[in-house]
Amino acid sequence: MGKINYMKWGKLIVGTVSACLIAKMLGLEFFTAAGIITLLSIQDTRKETFVIALKRLIIFAIMTLLSMVIFPLTGYNVMGFGMVLVPDLFFCLALKMPEAIAPIAVLCTHYMSVGNCSLQMILSQGTVLSQGTGYRGAQE
Repeated sequence: MGKINYMKWGKLIVGTVSACLIAKMLGLEFFTAAGIITLLSIQDTRKETFVIALKRLIIFAIMTLLSMVIFPLTGYNVMGFGMVLVPDLFFCLALKMPEAIAPIAVLCTHYMSVGNCSLQMILSQGTVLSQGTGYRGAQE
C-alpha cells in the first residue's frame, strides 16, 4: 500500500460533503452530483483545479447547447443521450479536455431524466457544476 496524503484525503472528504450540503441548501435536485464532481475536481494545486474547472465550464456550455438542439429532436431518452455524446466527446477529445467527459456526461443525464433543457434546469446544472469545481481543498 502506498503512502496516504492525509491532507488531500481530508480535503476530498470535506470538499465533497460541503459541495453536497451547499447544493442541497440551494435546493438543487441533483445535489449529490456536486459532491461527485468535487471528487473528480480536487487536484494538488489551485492552478490545476482552476484549469480543470475552466475546461469543464467550456464543455458544459457546449454540451448544453447540443442538448438544447438534439434532445427536442430525438427525445429525452438513451438514444438522444447518445446523439449528444457523439459531438460532445469529439469536442472533449479535440480540445484536449478528457477530464470533462465524466462529470459533464452526468449533468447531461440530468437533462435527460428531467426531460427538459429549460433555463431553470440549465442554471441548476451550472450551479451543480460550480459547486463541484470550486477551489475547496486545493493546495497552493
